[in-house]
Amino acid sequence: MNTANYNANKVNTYIMIRFNNMCAKGFFVVLLFTFLTLPGCTDDYGEASKEADRQKTAPEVANDGMIPNLIRVKLTEDLGNKVGTRAITAVNGMLKSNDDALTQCLSKMGTVEMNPVFPIEPKYEERMRREGLHLWYDIVLNPQNSIRTTTRAMNDVAGIPGVEIVELIPQYTLIGTTADATFSLSGGFDFEPIRPINIVMPFNDPQLPKQWHYFNNGAGLKSAKGADLNLFEAWQRETGKPNVIVAVIDGGVFYEHEDLKGNIWTNPSPGIAGGTTPYINDIHGYNFADNCAEIAYDAHGTHVAGVVGAVNNNGIGVCGVAGGNGTSGTGVKIMVCDAFGKSKGQAFEKAFVYAANHGAVISQNSWGGAKFLSP
Repeated sequence: MNTANYNANKVNTYIMIRFNNMCAKGFFVVLLFTFLTLPGCTDDYGEASKEADRQKTAPEVANDGMIPNLIRVKLTEDLGNKVGTRAITAVNGMLKSNDDALTQCLSKMGTVEMNPVFPIEPKYEERMRREGLHLWYDIVLNPQNSIRTTTRAMNDVAGIPGVEIVELIPQYTLIGTTADATFSLSGGFDFEPIRPINIVMPFNDPQLPKQWHYFNNGAGLKSAKGADLNLFEAWQRETGKPNVIVAVIDGGVFYEHEDLKGNIWTNPSPGIAGGTTPYINDIHGYNFADNCAEIAYDAHGTHVAGVVGAVNNNGIGVCGVAGGNGTSGTGVKIMVCDAFGKSKGQAFEKAFVYAANHGAVISQNSWGGAKFLSP
């Protein structure tokens, strides 16, 4: 595990989200949102007048820290049914929906697209609708717009009957570089003991003695004995089971890594072209940012996957917290949820829902960098 020094201005969130009751009770997705009660659509999307500026009720939003020209909304059931669950694209500069007020406002704003946030998978459509996931849409504005125009657009969209929630989307950052076959799951941490280690390691992975966060016997310089996870004792009870699927929502996991591939999840029924699912060839997961099955391998995503589930007792590299004991039928399965892709965009929401739909019971999240966090 790398004890990297993250910039104090970055927000790095480590969240373990349990999905245990999804199958019986549906699932949840955490959406970052802000309630706004603001006026209807304005007629002017050119230079704003001073009077219009004085009447603005939405706060100014910093140009950095947000995905530019993107507004996320949640609609009422009635308006959502009118809009439907397919993407709407502007034609000749006009975006038409089945609702007159929405069409008028979006067209005047110079909207390029209006896309569902969550693609509906027919197999899971009932519970996705039960949780209201079909009511969330992304409104993509003209890329030439300024942040002030986007702020005004938020005000106007909020005034449309049937719009319940309006929000901007924080821009998160990718930590790490491209991984390859020589990439170490240790994350580059160069810990060398300076005191004798008088303990028999429970597994034969050569870098386990350096994983002081699992078991710290004070051998490292300035280390505190016992400042660890107490993992060696935990391993006496459990080392991980393959029926526990962990979704690593991060940069793309290098799933062919020799110390990981034994614990990589395989989709029992990957999507095929012309099928009903929007995800094609999702054998080990999906690249949600680029909307394709080609995973963009990433050092950070691969490292955190190793912390979770590197294969234990195989004489290679490091140990995973739940990497099994080296025998068949042990170790959790890692689902690859590439949320950044080659484009270095971001698509966390789709990744969460995909993971829940496809059997993940834990979600690993180690990403941040946004200067703005919605309540």
